[in-house]
Amino acid sequence: MKRSKINQLLASVLVNSIYAMKNYPVITLNTFLAPFSLLIVIDLISRGSLITASILGGFLMQMTSSGLSLQGDLVHFKVDFKLQDMVVTSPTSALIYYLGMALSELIYVLPSLLVLLLLALIYIKVTFIGIISIISVLAMMFALSTSMGFMISSWASDITESWGFSGILSTVLSTLPPVYYPISHIHLGLWHIFLRQLMLQSFCNHRLV
Repeated sequence: MKRSKINQLLASVLVNSIYAMKNYPVITLNTFLAPFSLLIVIDLISRGSLITASILGGFLMQMTSSGLSLQGDLVHFKVDFKLQDMVVTSPTSALIYYLGMALSELIYVLPSLLVLLLLALIYIKVTFIGIISIISVLAMMFALSTSMGFMISSWASDITESWGFSGILSTVLSTLPPVYYPISHIHLGLWHIFLRQLMLQSFCNHRLV
């Protein structure tokens, strides 16, 4: 990668994360505490039996919410600073812009990821294949959430509206599904509904084909 592209990546990190973390520490504190709220509650309720699932859920929630929160930064830059117009007219490519903004969100959540990693080393016993699988899932969730963040930022006309989208999607993707708890804990009736819907969708798709 050329030095100019590396500088463009670093500029995104500096503008979107380092500046905010340095001047507004409460943002870092909020990002740090977010994944541990449900982790602590579920661990207390389960009396420690779900600590492994809670830690993995913390990883998934942090990667998902950080990617989705990118939409707020993008709308802020687009509407308030007109930065996106400047990027479009600059030599910066769309890929470098995407990677730079995504990397800046990872810097935001780095403190909490390090603490979750320490907890994982203590409580989770996993094979090498398991480690690769976990990393792959986290990477895919982050790629999906950042892509959704970019997509929604193109719809939202104000940063306040983007906060609403981010809150709803973060809840739907990282709180309601079996992220902080095993899928086996879902009520059997809900499983039947899910399986019926899945079979119906598969049947409809087959008929359409």
